[in-house]
Amino acid sequence: MSRSNRPNTEIQKLLQTLKEVDAQIAVEIERTPLGSFSVYYLAEVMAWCLLRLASSALFSKRLSMPSSDSEVFSVLQKADVLNLVSARKLKQFCELRHLASRDFYTLNGPEIVETLKNRSEVLSLIDKLN
Repeated sequence: MSRSNRPNTEIQKLLQTLKEVDAQIAVEIERTPLGSFSVYYLAEVMAWCLLRLASSALFSKRLSMPSSDSEVFSVLQKADVLNLVSARKLKQFCELRHLASRDFYTLNGPEIVETLKNRSEVLSLIDKLN
């Protein structure tokens, strides 16, 4: 595989993973409306995929590289790839990638599930990244 195909292949895999995770989240939320370990895990996977897609967009557009994951969305906003509201929504959603590092009993299951129910709005922003 040539180097030029690598980012595109990664993006395609991430998009496929997002599609699969999105379907699994829909099933899990129906089954456990207040949240569960599987819902939290899927939320983390989706958040990490979105972050990797945003990072890939930075790479493919040859924008400046952020010093941290949280700066990815600021760079995209400053480069007019995303507007301020969209950048904030994606950044907030991607904060779900740290669920496993939190104490399980401090997680607000209904709030996480509500965030996931509104994931279609965040997923619609993916087209702006490419």
